[in-house]
Amino acid sequence: MTEKLSIAWWNTGLSPSAKSRATDEQRNIAIQVIQYLLLVEKIDFLVLGEIAEEDIFTFQQIQNFKNYRIKSGVSKIGHIAFDTCFIYRPDKITVASIDDIDTGRSGAKLKIAQKLVLRVAITEQPFYLFVSHWKSWLYCPENSPDRQTLGMLLRQEVDKILSDNNSEFIVLVGDYNDEPFHASLADQLEATRDKALVKRKPNLLYNPFWQHLTYSDVNLSYAGTHYYKSGGTTKWRTFDQIIVSSALLDNELQLNETETGIVHIPDYLKQVKDSKTIFDHLPVKTTIEKV
Repeated sequence: MTEKLSIAWWNTGLSPSAKSRATDEQRNIAIQVIQYLLLVEKIDFLVLGEIAEEDIFTFQQIQNFKNYRIKSGVSKIGHIAFDTCFIYRPDKITVASIDDIDTGRSGAKLKIAQKLVLRVAITEQPFYLFVSHWKSWLYCPENSPDRQTLGMLLRQEVDKILSDNNSEFIVLVGDYNDEPFHASLADQLEATRDKALVKRKPNLLYNPFWQHLTYSDVNLSYAGTHYYKSGGTTKWRTFDQIIVSSALLDNELQLNETETGIVHIPDYLKQVKDSKTIFDHLPVKTTIEKV
C-alpha cells in the first residue's frame, strides 16, 4: 500500500479576523463540511481559516473528531489576527512549532503567513507548511504595492529554508485573494505552472492550481474556489491554492496531482452560491505520496 499524506485548506467564513459571526445553523453546516473532509476525503491535516476560539471549542465537542488533534492557530497581533486552526491525525503528524510571520508597524501590519514545522510519519525530514490568508481586494486593491510585498516576504521565508538545502519539503496553502497569474504569486513568490522548469530550477515553486482557473469538460459546476456573488464579469476566482517546493516533484515524497484540486462536497455548492449565506469558498486538497 502506498504511504500518503493528505493536506486540505478551507476558508470557512465562520469568523473573519477571529470574530465569530456564525449562527448555530451555519456552524453546523461547517461541521458537516469538516466531517466530509476528514471522514470521506480522509484528510490527514486539515487547515481551517476564519476561525475563532469558540468555533474550536465547538469542534472539540464533536464525537467524530475525537481521534483527531485540534490545535488553535488563533493569534492577535495589534490590530490584526491570525484566524486558523488545525485538525490532524496524531498517529501520522506532530506539530513541532507554529510561528506567526507579519510585517509593518502597529496598526498597519500585514499577515504574511503562519509557518508550521511538522514531523510526519512517512519521512524523517522536517516538513514545512506555510499557511496564508492575505487581505481581500476590498481592503488591499488588486494592484496595491502591498500585494507585491506579501509575495516578496513570503518568498524570503521560503528562501530561508531553501538556502541551505533545495531538497526541503515545503507546502504553501491558503486564501491568497490573488489568482495564480497575479504578480504577487507568479513573480514575487515565483510559483509557476511549469513543472518541468521547476525540476530543473529547484528554487522555483510549483503551483498546480493554474489548472483550476475555469470550467473543465468534466466539471461544469464551478470555475474556481471563491464565488463572488456580486461579480459583474466573473463570479469565480481561484484564490485558494496549494503550492509545493521542487523537492516534492522528484524525490522520496512526490505530489500526486490526480489527488490535488478542488473538493466537491454534495449539497455544499448551493450554500456557496446562495447570496444569503456566509459561505463563499470551496475547500482545496493535495496528496503527497512516498515513492
